[in-house]
Amino acid sequence: GSDIPGVIIVETEDEIKNTLSNWANSWSRKNFNTYISFYSKDFKNSRFKTKQSWSKYRKPRVEKKKRISIKIINPIVSVLNEKKAQVIFTQKYKSGNLKLSTVKKLIMVRDDKDWKIIFEGTK
Repeated sequence: GSDIPGVIIVETEDEIKNTLSNWANSWSRKNFNTYISFYSKDFKNSRFKTKQSWSKYRKPRVEKKKRISIKIINPIVSVLNEKKAQVIFTQKYKSGNLKLSTVKKLIMVRDDKDWKIIFEGTK
């Protein structure tokens, strides 16, 4: 079993779902500075080893699209410990004629009081 009290887990899940929603909204609004602020300074995934390289790759993909719609479907939060959680969800992405439905996995870490994305990938 978990040593984390249930109330803390529920509050943490709510915080993470709220962060996820704000992340998706900043992406949909093409507000790149807000969008990239959701990522930890220690972010990396299989293709990008630094937040800087990720940021450089993502910036034109966020800012240059005409319209972007991001919907988060059925997020499942697993609180791993007080400072780390995993979220699995279906991401519905729409921009122009492109429509994608992707099962995403984020690892999030608590950075002071905020949750930040340290890993983003597909499931």
